[in-house]
Amino acid sequence: MNWRRGIEKCGHRWVVRGAGLACFLISGLLAFGFVRTIDRPPEITIEPRVFDFGDVEHQQQLDAEFAVRNNGRTSWTLSHFTPSCGCMTVSVKRGDKTEPVGSSLVLAPGEEVTIVSGMTAGTMQGIVTGTVTFQTSCPDFPVFEFVMKARLYGRVHAIPGALDFGRTPQGAEQRARFILTDGGRQPPFVPGRITTTIPSATVSSRAVDSTSAAGVGGKPLLEVTVELANVAPGVIRGDVEIYSRDDDNTPALRVPFTGEVLSRWRTSPPAVVFPRRGTLDPYTMDVQFQDHSGQPVPFELCDKVIPDWLSFTPSEAGNTTTFRLCVKPVAAASPTSAKLRLRPAAGDDREIIELPVFRLSDRTDSAAGELSRSETP
Repeated sequence: MNWRRGIEKCGHRWVVRGAGLACFLISGLLAFGFVRTIDRPPEITIEPRVFDFGDVEHQQQLDAEFAVRNNGRTSWTLSHFTPSCGCMTVSVKRGDKTEPVGSSLVLAPGEEVTIVSGMTAGTMQGIVTGTVTFQTSCPDFPVFEFVMKARLYGRVHAIPGALDFGRTPQGAEQRARFILTDGGRQPPFVPGRITTTIPSATVSSRAVDSTSAAGVGGKPLLEVTVELANVAPGVIRGDVEIYSRDDDNTPALRVPFTGEVLSRWRTSPPAVVFPRRGTLDPYTMDVQFQDHSGQPVPFELCDKVIPDWLSFTPSEAGNTTTFRLCVKPVAAASPTSAKLRLRPAAGDDREIIELPVFRLSDRTDSAAGELSRSETP
């Protein structure tokens, strides 16, 4: 009897110890996050997050519906509905009633509303994307976003769909072409006038056949050439607008073009920075006037009067392409700077370039260095 009692007591002791150890392990796992409670659904859900219209003819009104649901036990406020562009609208649908979303709306527990987003497809071609973001009062989901996208096509297509002139010097030939094709809808597209949105771009066209436009999808209609002339240095952005003969008010297609015109002339170096020396010490530097390829070019100084602390002379007798700048002795230690205006000999005012000149002091070291770096091509 005694040995049986001992075994029973021992077994009981081990059961108690085992139960205590299990409680300890579970508590530790919960404390460190290794055991998770059953996941609850998010407080707010939206379906779908992305609405893809697929292939859509341009100049259409596109509407998508997004279901927003409150899965929690607390009412949440939705506000600050912000579309990504002015071509989009946002409204809310409750039951059979649709109205503008307004500044905010309250979503009760378990309630679901439909957000209707509209987007007007323009006359461009290719993939377009629009987004709507809104805020919520739920701390776990403060911001939501849903996306609409479509691949636009029209009665006519441009191949390529956009033109890039690249970076070309002023005065160089700037010409690009695209093929206008009919998408095959009935009735056939008949081109009308073709224009550009910037006055410095001219456009011309000629008929093409399937032989000269081999490999181009659709029925080739025209080869359109865009040429830039008398364009000032800077970035170029514009559109070619193509109208049908049946509608002279709304373009059937817009083909964007971009590029950058570089100044035809430059100086070497592009900026003159005289290092800090004694205020009474003269200092000289030679500068050459060049075309875009780096060849020396005769020039003339446009300014009749230059600062009294600076002298401007040819670097050698009879030299018309290189000049020498000299800082005259000045007693004042105040910062000094100037911009000299130069142009090619027998040129006009449209070809003027500016040469920054600095004489450094303690207060001009930083500014002159920054300008010198910004002027370097």
